[in-house]
Amino acid sequence: MMEATQQTARDGGRTAARVGQTVRDIGEKAQSGLQPALHQEPLQGAWEAMEKIPVGAYYFAMLGSIVAALGFYVSGKKETGQFIGQWAPTFALLGLMNRLLRPTRG
Repeated sequence: MMEATQQTARDGGRTAARVGQTVRDIGEKAQSGLQPALHQEPLQGAWEAMEKIPVGAYYFAMLGSIVAALGFYVSGKKETGQFIGQWAPTFALLGLMNRLLRPTRG
């Protein structure tokens, strides 16, 4: 019984290692496939325009949408407040994407 438990533990460890390696391989393939796609000509103009906007502007837009949503919500326009409040994560992700990727800067 003890040998079967030890064998199962060893097999589980090997399986976890294979899964971990597979996940790393997928991540590397996705990253290597992403970089050439970002530098394609049709997207290059969009990236360059996006990079002209400072990262802080995205965060101010995020905070502004939160404040505006609270204002609408408190004033009784709850649906409008909820709609505008959903913009905040989008602005946060755009700012994060702009900060992390920066494809046109060497």
